Amino acid sequence: KEKQKSGRETAVLHKKNISEGDFSKIQEYFANVETSGDPRKLTMYVWFLVSSHFCLRGSELQACLRKDDLVFTTTDGRETITISTEFITKNTHGGLSGKGFLYT
Repeated sequence: KEKQKSGRETAVLHKKNISEGDFSKIQEYFANVETSGDPRKLTMYVWFLVSSHFCLRGSELQACLRKDDLVFTTTDGRETITISTEFITKNTHGGLSGKGFLYT
């Protein structure tokens, strides 16, 4: 924070949220994805859901994501997906061990 105050480091500039109009276009584009038979569109849909739901901020995190980083569990008859505790981001503090967890 001292660097920011002195002007040696700029503050983080957050991007704007997806507008309602753009989100409607995204929903319209993916409306029939499960029945379309288009593997490319299905891949883009899954990427969009995973990256937006788990707040994966950049391609460096997305490129590190492996199939076993997604943990599927069933609780009270509902299937849920969480990110495994092995998947660490730059925001994971982790203490002395250097390990921590992301979203659960």
